[in-house]
Amino acid sequence: RSRKATINSFHSFVALFVRRLALCLFFYSMECHTVEDVASLPFTTKELEDKRRKRTGYHVFLSSYFRDYNNLTTEAKLERFGTYSEVFMESIVQKGTVAKCACSCWKSMDLEMKEAWKKRAAWLNWRGVPGKFEVVPFELGGTQQNDDGTLLKNNVIEALTIQWGKVVRNLRSCLVNKRRNEGSGKKRNQRTDYFGGAQVSIADSIIRLIDFDYLLKKVVFGNGAGSNLNFVTEVGKYTNKVTHVHIASNKRIKELLTVHSECAVSFRLRHNSSQWVSCAGKVSIVGTADCLSTIGYVMEEDEKSGCWKIQFEGINGDRMMQFKPPAYRFNIDGKLYDDALSDDGNYKIVEYWPIRILLFREGQCKFAFNRYIFNDTTKQIDWNN
Repeated sequence: RSRKATINSFHSFVALFVRRLALCLFFYSMECHTVEDVASLPFTTKELEDKRRKRTGYHVFLSSYFRDYNNLTTEAKLERFGTYSEVFMESIVQKGTVAKCACSCWKSMDLEMKEAWKKRAAWLNWRGVPGKFEVVPFELGGTQQNDDGTLLKNNVIEALTIQWGKVVRNLRSCLVNKRRNEGSGKKRNQRTDYFGGAQVSIADSIIRLIDFDYLLKKVVFGNGAGSNLNFVTEVGKYTNKVTHVHIASNKRIKELLTVHSECAVSFRLRHNSSQWVSCAGKVSIVGTADCLSTIGYVMEEDEKSGCWKIQFEGINGDRMMQFKPPAYRFNIDGKLYDDALSDDGNYKIVEYWPIRILLFREGQCKFAFNRYIFNDTTKQIDWNN
C-alpha cells in the first residue's frame, strides 16, 4: 500500500509539473515570443500614468502577463489554470498559480527576450513624472530670474512662518480642548489606538492628526527618519512612508516643538494665569511597601545616568524623584520588561505611556499627548487636569 501511494504521489507531481510547464509555454507562445513583439507592444494607460520610476524588466513583463490573463474568459481561466477543489466541489484557480507560472516563464526566457523587456522598462522609467516639479517655479524666484535668490528665500521663510503658526494653533487647541471620550472615566484604560501597525493602550491620552508641511517637518524633526531624533531611544520603527517616534520627557518634547522661542506644547492656560499647560510621558507608580498607586509625569532625563526625573500628580505634586527608565517595546504599550525602581527603592513604575508621534511622509503627523496642568504658584501638577 505504501509503494502504491508513493507511485500515485509521483504521478501526481509529474502531471502537475507538466501542466504548469504547458501553461507557461502556452502563454509564452500566445503573446510576445520575439523581440519585435515586445518592441511593438503598445503602452497601456496604466503604464503611462504610473509614477514609479524604478521598475525592472521583470515588473513590466509581469504586468503584461497578468493583463493577458485578465483578458481571458472565465471558462478559459478554469480550463488552463483551474484545479479541482474538494472544498468547493468544483474547479477553481488557486491563489498564486498564475504568479508561479509567470515566474517560471520568466526564468525559462532567453537573454535576448529579457533584454527587450528591460529596454521597455528603461523607457518607462526615463519619462518625466506627472505632477513632479523639476525646477523651482519662476513665480517663487526660480533660477530663471536674474536675482541672487532673495525672492526664493523670502517665499520659503514666509511659507514656513505661516505653517508653523498653524501647527502651534492646532497643537495648543488639542491640549486645551479635550474631547468627551478623552477625559477621565471608568473605561479610560480600555481605550486603544493603532500606532506603528500595532494596537496599543492609550488610556486618556489626546489623539490628533495634525497637518505638517513637508519643509516644516524637515525643520522640526530633521531629514530622513529625523536627524534631530535619537535613533536608539526615540525612533522605534522607520520605513519610507512613516516614522514611529516615542518621546519620554517634557523637556525633550519642548526642545523638538520650539521654533524661535515659541513652544507649541507649553503655554499659559489663560492670560496672566498661574496654570501652565504642557505634556510629557506618563507613568503609573506603585509603592513597593503599601502598593498604593499614583500618577507621575517624566519631566526630564539626566544626561549622565539616563534616569528619569518624575513629578507626582495631586497632593504629592511637589515631589520630584529619579527612576530608572523601564525597558519596553515600541509596539506594545504598558508592558515592562524590568523593574523600574526609584532611587530609594520605595516606588516602582508598572505602566508607561510615552508621547507617541507618527511622522508620515505625505505631510501629516499623528500625536498621542499626555496632558498635564502645572500650577506655577503651588509648584504642583493639578488633579484631573
